Amino acid sequence: MYKYETMRQEGEGALDFCVLLIKAGHYFIYKMQKSRRQKDFYTLWYFFLLIMERGYSLWYIPDGDNYIKLRSIIDRLGEKYSSPKFEPHITLISHILSTEKEAIRKSSELALKLSAVEINLAKIDYLNAYFKCLFVRFQEDDELIEANLIAGELFNRKQDQQYMPHLSLMYGTFSEKIKQEIVNGLGNELNIRFKADRLFLYDTKEINPDNWRKIKEFTLSL
Repeated sequence: MYKYETMRQEGEGALDFCVLLIKAGHYFIYKMQKSRRQKDFYTLWYFFLLIMERGYSLWYIPDGDNYIKLRSIIDRLGEKYSSPKFEPHITLISHILSTEKEAIRKSSELALKLSAVEINLAKIDYLNAYFKCLFVRFQEDDELIEANLIAGELFNRKQDQQYMPHLSLMYGTFSEKIKQEIVNGLGNELNIRFKADRLFLYDTKEINPDNWRKIKEFTLSL
């Protein structure tokens, strides 16, 4: 029975990956047909790789007035610059490639190993990266980095050298001039503090944030 269950789960995981691969391929080919400029190739290739790596993600999400304030900024920027709108969140770990059942099981186990963390959002910054187009840095992030290491061990992931705790305000590929103008308009710093005592498991396999869906939330036990 155990052997059958293991084979079934592995089969589901392989099927999910194949579906994701097909979707990514279709999207890439469609965009290549639409593209007429050589520089678009590099952007589209980046998106292809991005789609290939997506899976489930574990987030911290602010609540109350902090949620309303951050969501308002994201939506306002989305309206003005035609950028995606999404839930304000801090990613603990992403690219979880497994079945939904397995992701829920391991997330529940992780919640038993983690304690609530103090979130202190400070400086607004930007990078030349789609999902870090415009974001808020943490004043202190040692607790989150430690939580990321624990999550990485549980999900059998190597240490993520690129993990940088942050809360994104805008996705996209905008110029540095535009991003600096936005930072100046927002006032350089947000100074938001809250205690994150829950983890949220999201299905983020789709590249479009409109299609991301919440699977389950977990209260941190420690």
